[in-house]
Amino acid sequence: MDLQDCLNQMMSLADNHTKIEIARRLKAFTAESRVMDVLCTAAVYTDHHELREVLLEVLKTNSAGAAIRFSDYALWSKDPLARRHALMNLGLMGCRDAKNAVISGLYDPDASVRKAAAMSAGLYDDNGVHKALEHYFEHNRLELTFSLLDSGPNYS
Repeated sequence: MDLQDCLNQMMSLADNHTKIEIARRLKAFTAESRVMDVLCTAAVYTDHHELREVLLEVLKTNSAGAAIRFSDYALWSKDPLARRHALMNLGLMGCRDAKNAVISGLYDPDASVRKAAAMSAGLYDDNGVHKALEHYFEHNRLELTFSLLDSGPNYS
């Protein structure tokens, strides 16, 4: 299977097991922009945890390229799910180079995006991020309280 076929399959409705195998094959090609675009898009739009884990492991071979793409999703996507997943992915990769995306996420109109940004904010030792995080907690206390009550106790 050639590179373009792998990229096409990654963006198709192929099963997650197949996508995991393809992602591992694409690890050797993360210097290529089109490969990074496809892998990052797949990581933003998947809801399959194992696939996301493999994609992020592959993307760590070009973490700077992944950070730029995830930041772009977090800052510019009209889809709140894409913004949320992009911020989650930045946090899971331990990225500390997406300050503007995290700050923007803390002010996002969507609550799930704000939560994802708050989870990533701990990676930054930056006054701008800290001020945005303070603002987030000050303005979302009631929402956060209800969210914790809705999720119930988690003893696992």
